[in-house]
Amino acid sequence: MSIYDQKLVDIYKTSGVTMDWRIWAEPWSLLNATGPVKSLHVLDIACGTGIISRLMVHAGAAHVTAIDLSSEMLDQAREATSEKNVHYMQQAIEDYQAAALHDLAISNYLFNEALSPEQLRQFCISLHQNIKPRGRLVTLMHMPDRIGNSDYSRYGFSFRHQHQLNEGDPLVIEYQIDSVSFTLQLNYYSPEFVQETLENCGFCNICMHALGPSPAGIKAMSPGYWNILISRPPLIIISAVNRHE
Repeated sequence: MSIYDQKLVDIYKTSGVTMDWRIWAEPWSLLNATGPVKSLHVLDIACGTGIISRLMVHAGAAHVTAIDLSSEMLDQAREATSEKNVHYMQQAIEDYQAAALHDLAISNYLFNEALSPEQLRQFCISLHQNIKPRGRLVTLMHMPDRIGNSDYSRYGFSFRHQHQLNEGDPLVIEYQIDSVSFTLQLNYYSPEFVQETLENCGFCNICMHALGPSPAGIKAMSPGYWNILISRPPLIIISAVNRHE
């Protein structure tokens, strides 16, 4: 199934955003990684239905430029967005050229969408060119458990692979959202490889942040619900600073 399939758009619009970790862990963890965004000009890459764009505006961003390849996703984003300081564009990150450099670039799963290590490098080069000196990059990535075969089904998804993953290998994720099941194929890159690629493309101060629930999320769910997500995080957030040497 393509990541731009209309079925996936519909799931994102309805059931997808009700997944517990998307409500209680994703926004909390992303804002912890970005730090204050008040008055910043933000670039949201592979913005999908605009969830992160709206999160940035509500956190105080002055303006968000949101780009995606899918016209269907962008249509859904525009319908869901009443904020006037979000501008949506159909654009690939490799081709994007900012009229004015951004303070912050943020993205969910952009690096997992790179079809090869070379395309991942091209993503990083474009990000470097479109972020201000000392500006920041924050990106969320799917990362299957490399220690054991952890069961993430309580969070609505599971990874499917039968061998040790190499850089750029297909990463199959099976989702169960309410009564809807679907499979999404992305691509695997290790944190070490992503860090090396970012450094080679002009980024520094690279940090890895685990996805975790907010205090309200801990209270909202039963005791122990978040244990696997915390101890064997299936997603990680990577932050970096643009060197612009």
